[in-house]
Amino acid sequence: MFYPEFKDEYRQWLTHDIGCGHSDLFNRLSACDLPIYWEAMERKYLKRYRLFLRMEFEWSGSGIVRIDYPGAVSIGVYDDHEILPLPKSLSAELWKWVDYHENHGLEKWDVAAEKAERAWKLEIAKDIGQYVPDDVYFEARPLRQIASAFRQGVELDYDPEIKIVLGLR
Repeated sequence: MFYPEFKDEYRQWLTHDIGCGHSDLFNRLSACDLPIYWEAMERKYLKRYRLFLRMEFEWSGSGIVRIDYPGAVSIGVYDDHEILPLPKSLSAELWKWVDYHENHGLEKWDVAAEKAERAWKLEIAKDIGQYVPDDVYFEARPLRQIASAFRQGVELDYDPEIKIVLGLR
């Protein structure tokens, strides 16, 4: 029998992320894989970090949002940039990215523009990663942690154990 330590988060994950089929990543999991995945999630992330953040656009948001666990589909409170010790120039760049979405979010879909925006988002997220404390998890894409390495922000690959359970190559 499986007894998760983080019961509320596990229940939310099962009922919302899995139950409603909102995540392409989580839809890969079989019923047998669910406790295996969640045990890895608790061990590798939930017990290690005190706060989980994602860079994400939402109308009238700040670009930084709290999430309950890495890869969460549902998002929580949008935080001011002060939640991280960002330099003013980086905070201004993040606001510029948010403003871009506020002003261009309803335009006709353009593949080249979307690709450029994703690259811009990742560049800003990597810059933010330099200022993320060790006890805070930060991502720009689900389950792809942005961390600081040698004074540079880097996007890490999926955790190897989680990658195997999800069937990713």
